[in-house]
Amino acid sequence: MVTETVTETTTKPAVPTAALPQEQAASESARLSVTGVRVGRHDGFDRVVFDLAGTPSPGWMARFTDDPRRAGSGDRVEIAGRSAIQVTITGIGYPSDTGVEPFIGAVGGEGGVTQVDVAGPFEGQAVAFIGSAAENPAVRISTLSSPTRLVVDIAR
Repeated sequence: MVTETVTETTTKPAVPTAALPQEQAASESARLSVTGVRVGRHDGFDRVVFDLAGTPSPGWMARFTDDPRRAGSGDRVEIAGRSAIQVTITGIGYPSDTGVEPFIGAVGGEGGVTQVDVAGPFEGQAVAFIGSAAENPAVRISTLSSPTRLVVDIAR
């Protein structure tokens, strides 16, 4: 269980201001599995957290797309909202590599995030689509450790 201690000196995260595309390489030896997805609402932005099992650090490529499709099959993914953000998480392993069954599926949204859809591992990647009620909103992407997480903050 992850707990967060808030003190009087803690400052609120700023609203994201960065444009897409963005990318960051995974650690060379990364073999991770997406184990869950959470969506939360904050002042001025919404947060999508991809929980990851494994080490060390994931990489990502994020961009807007008008044509969300599954890796491998090319099947269209229906995403509600005005914009679809494609987040390709890199450094992903198959269950036989990681010993962990990955989360595959969709979760409902919160605030300006309409939904999140995550596909299973394919060629070292997991592709997720985030629906946004805003038109091409600003985005901030970061990683957290202990436990490992990929965080996508989306301006409202």
